[in-house]
Amino acid sequence: MKKKTIISAVKVLLALLLIILSPIWTRYPGGYWKFVIGIAIVVICISIIVDIIREIRAIVKQRKSLKIRTFLRLSILVMGAFLMLLIPADLEDKLFGKKILEAYHESSHGGATFVLREPNGFEIHDVGFFLNDEFYIGKFTRISDTLYLTYNGDSYVLLGNKLLIDQSEMKIKRIIGDSVVSSEFHFHLVDKENEMKTIPR
Repeated sequence: MKKKTIISAVKVLLALLLIILSPIWTRYPGGYWKFVIGIAIVVICISIIVDIIREIRAIVKQRKSLKIRTFLRLSILVMGAFLMLLIPADLEDKLFGKKILEAYHESSHGGATFVLREPNGFEIHDVGFFLNDEFYIGKFTRISDTLYLTYNGDSYVLLGNKLLIDQSEMKIKRIIGDSVVSSEFHFHLVDKENEMKTIPR
């Protein structure tokens, strides 16, 4: 097998692996690595497209003396590109659980997303200046309209550990002691038919 064919196979396998594992590396390690790996995927995919074009041109030039192995490199490249298109869009839900509730907060210096997932997981994705990109992940317990969050690591300052789901204002509010503190996290239920019943107690 020619060196170019081996390199093409490595490119395809690496791109597929990084795309399939994207729900994981965006969280672990996350941060700046998310952008580094994202750029690497784009560069590899562009390289694969360029290789496909070059290989087609080479086959056209050699059309009078074609052999089965002549199509090997092109087959690997095309098959790899096709498999990338087949990667399911809901891969994140399959790995971490189906979304139950989503809440969003936007400001002039960034924004954050708060998500509840089946059966009792949550994640907070905070994006700020200078490529600041952090995930806060853990488990939640619901008692009536109150959520108790248990973080796997540091807690998220803007939400803390105890939250109120205010259905009248469609907001997630933080509870500090006996006080309810308003926030700019506006939520919507992913499963609108079952409303709050979709969130485990």
